[in-house]
Amino acid sequence: MVVEAQSQGIMLDTMDREKERLKLKRTRILKQHREGYIDDDEFHGEIAAVELALHHLQTPEVNGVKFDDVIAAGEHIPGMAALWDEATPEERREMVMLLLEPGGLYYDLELKIIAALKPRAAFLPILRMLTGVVEYDETKGIIVTENWQDRNRRDSNPRSSA
Repeated sequence: MVVEAQSQGIMLDTMDREKERLKLKRTRILKQHREGYIDDDEFHGEIAAVELALHHLQTPEVNGVKFDDVIAAGEHIPGMAALWDEATPEERREMVMLLLEPGGLYYDLELKIIAALKPRAAFLPILRMLTGVVEYDETKGIIVTENWQDRNRRDSNPRSSA
């Protein structure tokens, strides 16, 4: 996600400088309040604005997904894997619904294999790291399994004997 953020023009060093600037501003506001230059209402408003700006900087958004959302999604996966074997079909369905977009499972009926997945945005950066899956620029957000991709490419070649 960091690489993707930088490719979209989100500069992490600029964000660090802005965080430092906001922290210094918060310190100045505290001093002004302590010395009586600003009243309580103005103080609370200014501090809330600075804290909100800091929070937005600490959780940058890439393609509509915040880093915190990806981390929270990643924390679900080990629990899901541990419970999968003991889960009822309904519970498994709920886990899949949590992981994938509606209609996000592409299945090849002929080969009886999963061809591709369309995970929810928070799970996409995590699933991109799996071996055996590929994401193409033409189909952003859909992860294609390498087994299906290799088979599909071989069959679409007119010179193929398959």
